[in-house]
Amino acid sequence: MTSRVGWDKRARRLLSRADANLSVGHLESARECYLRASTYFRTAEFYLHGNPGDPRILSESRASQKAYAEGARLTGPTWEPVQIPYEGTTLPGYFYKADNSGKSRPTLIFHGGLDSSLEELFYFGAAYSTKAHQRRRQNLQARRFLLVCLLR
Repeated sequence: MTSRVGWDKRARRLLSRADANLSVGHLESARECYLRASTYFRTAEFYLHGNPGDPRILSESRASQKAYAEGARLTGPTWEPVQIPYEGTTLPGYFYKADNSGKSRPTLIFHGGLDSSLEELFYFGAAYSTKAHQRRRQNLQARRFLLVCLLR
């Protein structure tokens, strides 16, 4: 079994466990499983970079993004998905609030490099009020763009 297949299988098992936990109202367990599944899908995607045109790159990235969004939703009002206007389009992002008090706080705005994803940025700014965003043509956007170019 390849590394990618192993990580993908782990991610799908966790996704199934997350859905089961959600269906019986175990929201914290469901959230944790969704977030772990997102990480595992992202790890599986990493092992596909030997062939940039591999369509599984996009499917693994989308699965990671979807699992993360569900985990973020279950986190509550301190994790807020945002769309950041940029050059006639928008960039997806999350605003991670330190708490739900409504109190103004210093805020970090950051993004990762071209090989990072929006979903992994939380782990770098979790101690602050943080607005993390995806750069133009970063990760999922880059993979969509590259795939379109390769298929033309």
